[in-house]
This record gives sequence, C-alpha cells and structure tokens, in this order.
Amino acid sequence: MASSQCPALAVLLRPGVRFHNGNLLVQGHITASITALAALPLFSHIEKVDSPKPLVLDIYLNRDDWHLPLLFTESCAKVLPPSEWISTNGDLYPIGTGLIRLREMMTNDWC
Repeated sequence: MASSQCPALAVLLRPGVRFHNGNLLVQGHITASITALAALPLFSHIEKVDSPKPLVLDIYLNRDDWHLPLLFTESCAKVLPPSEWISTNGDLYPIGTGLIRLREMMTNDWC
C-alpha cells in the first residue's frame, strides 16, 4: 500500500521548458495538470502533488502503481497552459507540452 509519507514519484523539472506557443512552462502549470488528472479513473489514485523545492514535484498515491511513469505518456496526461491562454480553436492548435522525460526509475528505499 502506498504511503502518504513518501512520494511514489519525484519529478525533477527541466528549467526553461516552453509551451508550443513560446510561453514559459512553470511549476504551477504541471501541478495543476497532474492534480486535475486525479478526477480521471486512470489517475484516481493520485492523492496529492507537492513541491518540496523549486523544480521538484513529489507525487503521492493512495495505492502502489509501478506503471505511473507509463501512465503519464497517455494523451490525457498532457500539461495544459492556463485556460485563458487557450483559444476557441485550441483543439486544432494545441499549445500544451509533454510532462516528463524519464531518465531512470529508482525504488523509494530512501524514504
């Protein structure tokens, strides 16, 4: 069983990432997008998203899921900009960006 004491996934963010329209992606965009995913059945086990320090997001689950990095490749897991940036034809001209690039996966024995 996942613990709310230890993050299931710690995501290190790359600085300077931009949306397709050129606007800078900030940590709050990612936090809001991941938090919104929890409303979907595929991501309903996301308990919370926290930021212990700049460019780091900790994702907590209410059950274990070794496939979580793979789930973030689903199209519904895209990081979206604030709604005021999205035009009425946003489906035709998306300005989102991918969430992560997984470089290595480690167990949370440190926690």
